[in-house]
Amino acid sequence: MFNSRIFLIAAAFIGCGSPPIERTIPLHEPTEAELESFVEELRSAEIDEEDIQFLLENPPPELHLADGDVRNAFPELGDARRIGACTIYPTAPLSTTIYYEPTRLRDHEVEVKSIRCGTEAGRNVSRCRLQTEIRHFVSDPRRNFAVDPQVEVETALRVAQLFYSGHIQPAPGFSPGPGYGFVMSMGLIGIKPDANGILFEVGVCACFGDYVVRESTCEEIPCLQVVEVGKGICI
Repeated sequence: MFNSRIFLIAAAFIGCGSPPIERTIPLHEPTEAELESFVEELRSAEIDEEDIQFLLENPPPELHLADGDVRNAFPELGDARRIGACTIYPTAPLSTTIYYEPTRLRDHEVEVKSIRCGTEAGRNVSRCRLQTEIRHFVSDPRRNFAVDPQVEVETALRVAQLFYSGHIQPAPGFSPGPGYGFVMSMGLIGIKPDANGILFEVGVCACFGDYVVRESTCEEIPCLQVVEVGKGICI
């Protein structure tokens, strides 16, 4: 059965930014138009009909969070456009993150705002937190990632470009385990230093993992070689 709604890479790796702001938002019943739009989004994401029916019978919290109510509670959002959401099932309270269009600050740097809410059963409000982060990107501001202060931005952009180009392969002598494909299929959300190279933190909605790479040359082309893979998990 469907465990998590996937629309955008979740930012589990927190970058630099402002302290979070916490407020409550009233819940409302979704309108027919909102439900129809929700179904269209699910179908465009190629979610199967059984899972769509499950979500209609168990609407995710973001459907109960009207955009106007969210903006009234957090005027700091300005006119940033909502671009996606992720709800994690099953948790108590249900955890939802709403994502907004990044604001480009300068070359390869964006300000990213997200609203993270916890909704408890039987309550008519959701406790939400506005998180503002400074993150980096290679060419698409929506595909952004956090860079640890101990990693030079130039290095992070170089290895991220290799990540997006798909120039990654197991290092000689490294034997990928059964979870290798699962972890390697996730999107890049953070870059950290590691004693054995560079640590990539990856994730999609409620699923996360990490692996360590080294810069190398593969058939005379710059590439990344995977030397260690952590266990991928889904909450």
